[in-house]
Amino acid sequence: MTLGLVGLNVLIFVITVLGDRSHSLFRPPSSAIYWGANYAPLSFHAEPWRLLTCMFLHAGILHLAFNMYFLYDVGQWVESIYGSYLYLWIYLVSGLGSSIISAWWHPAVPGVGASGAIFGIIGALLGFTLLHHQESQSAILKKCLWSSLFISSYALRFRAGIDMAAHISGLLFGLLLGLFVTYDLELAKASRFAASKTATGSSI
Repeated sequence: MTLGLVGLNVLIFVITVLGDRSHSLFRPPSSAIYWGANYAPLSFHAEPWRLLTCMFLHAGILHLAFNMYFLYDVGQWVESIYGSYLYLWIYLVSGLGSSIISAWWHPAVPGVGASGAIFGIIGALLGFTLLHHQESQSAILKKCLWSSLFISSYALRFRAGIDMAAHISGLLFGLLLGLFVTYDLELAKASRFAASKTATGSSI
């Protein structure tokens, strides 16, 4: 699923570059709204689909490369923990949530990028580690923290044009989803274990 998301983002970027002469490899296209950018006057009224499509658009090749590197790097960990479908659900819900907050926070500015969803899966990874204190999870926790610190430092250093509302809200949405899903999975595992013990005991 992680490779599929990376491939889809790259494909859409190539399509926008080839299909729009105003598109530069190093800056947002002047027709970002045409391609589906998140823009509050449209996203909150006639075209709510923009809250989703904006997650697959990028403001230049550096923006794309940076996001895809961290999606590939962190996404594999999260997908291995939650499985492909829950991972995709966390990614999309975090991305949609961050799109809503972003559009509400600066309604006059079009927004693009997968960073809200990526911060969401980082938050989900952090949520998982908070509920698992075993020594074996220390490597995952360190990776999560280092990735979060690196992305945050980059965003603060080059904050012009960086959507901090999407980043922070995506992280919080992902953290809450990670805590909820991990706790639910643990309850299901405990229930299955109790049922198996009961079945074994009754058969004896």
